[in-house]
Amino acid sequence: MSVTRSPTKAAGAPSLTSSQPDLSKCELPVIGNFVFTRKRKQPDADVEVKEAIAELRKDMMSFLYEFKSSQKAEFQQVRSDVTDVKNQLESIKVANNDIIRDHNQFRKDLSSLTDSLDFQSKEQDDLKFQKLRNPPHLDHAGETFNGFPSETEPIETVDLKHCFQVTVLSVRSQGFPNFA
Repeated sequence: MSVTRSPTKAAGAPSLTSSQPDLSKCELPVIGNFVFTRKRKQPDADVEVKEAIAELRKDMMSFLYEFKSSQKAEFQQVRSDVTDVKNQLESIKVANNDIIRDHNQFRKDLSSLTDSLDFQSKEQDDLKFQKLRNPPHLDHAGETFNGFPSETEPIETVDLKHCFQVTVLSVRSQGFPNFA
């Protein structure tokens, strides 16, 4: 707020209002304790509340440390279990690949055996057809002969791979040069 003074009037002229303040003569009244800072005074905290908060903090920290250590142990156990599962999965994959390889080999062997059986069946059918088609013949001894040997005897035994023995039969063919 600005303090302005009105101009003084001529001397001797009566005025209804006039102001000539002399601020230097003015004294301020002395009043007791003035609080010039606007600081709010707070009562001292209760000692029991401080102790309860400290105890609560201590309990919470111990709980958190225990929780952390238990979680760390459980995490290590889970990690160990996952590693074991990975190792088992790898061994299962290896075993599965071995089984697949063996299965494929068995399929090849079965196919080979099937082809061999088909060939043998065809040969047997051809021989039966040939027997039915050809009339009986007489050999030198007067016995009937239908194109098949009448007597067989083993002449040698050959040891093959896997210890299978094959007996080679000889055909007594007197006068039949194809069966010698």
